[in-house]
Amino acid sequence: MSENSMNHIHLTNDTIIGNQVWKGNEDLVNIAMIGLAKEISPKEEKHELHRLLGALLSETLNEEEKLDILKNEYHIPMEKSIKEDVKVMCNLSEGIEERGIIKGRTELLKQQVRKKLAKGQCVEVIAEDLVEEVEVIQTIVDEIQTKE
Repeated sequence: MSENSMNHIHLTNDTIIGNQVWKGNEDLVNIAMIGLAKEISPKEEKHELHRLLGALLSETLNEEEKLDILKNEYHIPMEKSIKEDVKVMCNLSEGIEERGIIKGRTELLKQQVRKKLAKGQCVEVIAEDLVEEVEVIQTIVDEIQTKE
């Protein structure tokens, strides 16, 4: 987001007809929406939550920088479990990025196979041109033909 934001969304009871008193809690739906800017918030009291979440979820800060902010700004004791959790969070974003790269490469390979099939090339020639195993190309061809 271009800036930090926070909204509270909740239901209200607007009586239209009658005076029915409903049993139970009518205010069951409460949503807090928190938007984080790309840049980590300044160290100010009104931005405290945004700074904490921004640091934890940052793609640019490394593990040590995140731990430093937790320890020095929020006085969170650096127990082994906290350090491990931050490390997992850092590795999680790398895993997501890696899966995205694999997915992108797979989609590109499928597009290339489709184009070569449309030109009448056989699986073996496509595999050789794309420097892939014949089995991989055959699986993609089977998938393409199943969808058509």
